[in-house]
Amino acid sequence: MTREQLRITTDYAEAMDKIRKYTKGFQFTLYYSEIPKAKANALKILMNDCIKCGLVESISIGITIQGDIADETFRKL
Repeated sequence: MTREQLRITTDYAEAMDKIRKYTKGFQFTLYYSEIPKAKANALKILMNDCIKCGLVESISIGITIQGDIADETFRKL
């Protein structure tokens, strides 16, 4: 699935709406290393779009010894 195909899915729209409803200052962590790679990639695209839209900011990133992102913490703006 391409980025454009992901962005037109209902799951993507529902996730964006859910993030929009978070209260300002709310912090949450996504553990990319604990979910399947395809879903983690989709979440990374979603969260990157949220950052670009000014909905959230990344405040912490955990990386593995191999240099892969294991988890990331965000704050709702």
